[in-house]
Amino acid sequence: MRVLIIGGGIAGTAAALALHQAGFEPTVYEAHPDNGEDLGAFLTLASNGMRALGQIGAAARGR
Repeated sequence: MRVLIIGGGIAGTAAALALHQAGFEPTVYEAHPDNGEDLGAFLTLASNGMRALGQIGAAARGR
């Protein structure tokens, strides 16, 4: 089953990863044409957010 996700922020990306692991075919559409570096935003996740990401294997520190 194909699933459309509008918005590629942390929630959209996490949803796409979880849906893919569950056997769906997610497609993410993001309004920003680039990577968003120039937006000046940062990401803070509370412990419950980290636990949720851990459930889908996305809580490991990147390189």
